[in-house]
Amino acid sequence: MISPGKYGLLLIVLISYSGFSQRLTAPTTEAVNYLERSVWRLTVLAPGILNESRIGPKSGVMASRGLSIGRGTISLNFSPYINTYVSVGGRYFYNLSRRYVKGKSTKFNSANYLMIRTNYTFPPFLIDYEPRITIGVLQGLSVNALWGIQRTFQSNIYLNFATGVKIAPNGYGLAGNFIVGYTFLNKKGPRY
Repeated sequence: MISPGKYGLLLIVLISYSGFSQRLTAPTTEAVNYLERSVWRLTVLAPGILNESRIGPKSGVMASRGLSIGRGTISLNFSPYINTYVSVGGRYFYNLSRRYVKGKSTKFNSANYLMIRTNYTFPPFLIDYEPRITIGVLQGLSVNALWGIQRTFQSNIYLNFATGVKIAPNGYGLAGNFIVGYTFLNKKGPRY
């Protein structure tokens, strides 16, 4: 006959085993392949370089440096300019699990995201303008809240579309970008 002490030990073993087995067999909606540790990209449409570094299963930090090319207008005069910029922001990829469960690729962090980003645009270094045009609005610090989609196709081709709002010392307005670039493969290759 088993003593009460042995029943207690048997009960502990059964509870431990059932808890362990539930973790193994319970269906999961979480993507098992988390974000890549570090992804480097060369951007072409907006010339520059950017890096995404993982800080959690669905979140990361993006840092970039590049050129901002545009043209300002006052009256009917066009004023082309080129600035350099630095950008740092945090991203939360909210649909990694859904993409993974549906069998869609999440390689090189291909997913939709929410992002808070700070940009600093330096004064223009190349500009063609008439003396009466003020250039000060083309530089400075801004904070952006963005929703975006990023995908990597054919292992290397990078597309990113983002839209949202920005706050800057000279006011607020719409923000966004469309980026085309090249993803550098890491030594291990894509996860999925």
